[in-house]
Amino acid sequence: MAFALTRGGKVFYLSTCLPLYLLLGELQMANAKAFKVVSTDRGIQLSKPAMLARVQISVLSRHVRDEEITAEVLSNHNAESGSGKFVKELMAGVFVETTRAQSRLRGIHEKRTFKLPATGGGQIKGPRLIPNDMVEDYLTEMYAAIDDFEVAVEKECSALSKFVAAEKLRLGAMFKADDYPSKEYARSQFSATVHVDGMPTVESIDAGKYTADLRADAAEKQSEIASTVARQLIVQLLEHVGHAANKLTEAEKNEKAKIFPSLLDNVDDIVNNVIPKVGLEGDDDLVSLCDSVRKMLNHTTAELQGGNLKALAATRKAAVSAAKKIGKEAKKRGVTVNDYTASNQSKVKSYF
Repeated sequence: MAFALTRGGKVFYLSTCLPLYLLLGELQMANAKAFKVVSTDRGIQLSKPAMLARVQISVLSRHVRDEEITAEVLSNHNAESGSGKFVKELMAGVFVETTRAQSRLRGIHEKRTFKLPATGGGQIKGPRLIPNDMVEDYLTEMYAAIDDFEVAVEKECSALSKFVAAEKLRLGAMFKADDYPSKEYARSQFSATVHVDGMPTVESIDAGKYTADLRADAAEKQSEIASTVARQLIVQLLEHVGHAANKLTEAEKNEKAKIFPSLLDNVDDIVNNVIPKVGLEGDDDLVSLCDSVRKMLNHTTAELQGGNLKALAATRKAAVSAAKKIGKEAKKRGVTVNDYTASNQSKVKSYF
């Protein structure tokens, strides 16, 4: 069963069935409506309904093999045919805004969803878990990002003829007008679509005498999802709390250091919005960490910016204490500095 949402002439698909091999090996099952983890080795449950979100982005290929230059290079080096090829990069630096919009689209998708456990020796690519309570906000952001992507595509495809003229100077004798697409063809090669699919339940598996074994296998694999999501929340929590602790420590030493509202807003969002919406139950360590983090939210940004040294000291102390506790728990769950991007590693490395 699938639903198609039409918005601004575009169609967005939401379906309530998904090939279950993505989660449960070779088993397939349809018409599943909700997802509930029943147990894990840590006693964690992901008890709220969740869905699978995936984004598909297509772009114009800007590489073309030049047969003449390939033959020339092979001949000059006395190489046999098939020993190599010369590929030209066309329109370098042309679709800058489109590339930026594409990155923003993927960034929202990765920020608002959770990776699934690796299966079959590799990380699942494509579908990522999103709790039902977060789907509306996710789609709102994604629709806006898709709109921005399409505006950028239209703008840069419309200016294609200008860019092609500049290519004559860049490529010199290698320039061939036939290598370049028309505006219409180029536009047709760009697309961005978001899909939200239903998650299956263990209880919906019905395979006769194999039902019990398949349900046990499904429950075990879904348990892995709960642990994987919990681990990612720990990663995110340390990123925001560690960053806040560092900035507050800097502000305590330097009265000119700025404290932006987003510093505490990001922390508040993950402990009071994201984690509750995910619905992890039975993870007492994560609950305790969130309680520790909330102690750094007793004062407003305005108080911290306004020279209230007592409030600043108390908030910094609570943030550093919470960051250390999160770092300790992160190590227990196998998290390392390498789980963070290069730009974020400096925020957390002192807490491992």
